[in-house]
Amino acid sequence: MKKKSTFSARDERFAAKLEMPSEDFLPTRKTTDGPPTELQLDPIPRSVGEPTDLVPDRFKPMGSRPPANGPNTDTGRPKASARATVEKGGQEKASPIEVRLAFYWSADLTKRAAVWAEKARCSAGTILTKAWEANRTKIIEMMEQGVRHSDVPHENIGAAGARLSCRILLTPEAHARLTTELDPEGITGISSSLSRWVRQKASPMVDDYLKSAGY
Repeated sequence: MKKKSTFSARDERFAAKLEMPSEDFLPTRKTTDGPPTELQLDPIPRSVGEPTDLVPDRFKPMGSRPPANGPNTDTGRPKASARATVEKGGQEKASPIEVRLAFYWSADLTKRAAVWAEKARCSAGTILTKAWEANRTKIIEMMEQGVRHSDVPHENIGAAGARLSCRILLTPEAHARLTTELDPEGITGISSSLSRWVRQKASPMVDDYLKSAGY
């Protein structure tokens, strides 16, 4: 037969070593009207408005985390990614629209620019880009006044000379007018048509620019 287990009395000193205090070791508070009572610990006072959630944000689900810059206090300033800007009078003004231009200069302009470029120790493309920048504002002003579809050359010039690739900004009103005239069905976009038109208008200006420099 198995020997029955026996239970001895609780060893208070052994329990204290295991950090398991017995009821006799609990702190007590003495009162004047009765026997000692167990000490009741008051909760830590919190200031008004102090959050009670002590869980760090990094352990919370993404949807429950507060915004990185705190709550939205409506500072009255538009976001940087907004498509509109606010003028001093408080009225919204639509942001300019970017259009890409890309075309090749003629072989004649490139050859003459190369002569200048050899002396300037740069490329012919750099000289032609400098000539374009000198007339850029005037070309854009002409463009925003309107471009008729009949004024746009239909043929594409191949890689005859140096290539120009840049981006310009148009007002939303000008962009809308050009789109209506050059791409009414919204199929091809206006970059290709405007590139051919700019090449035609800018070439005489670049020619004059090179002549004024002696090339």
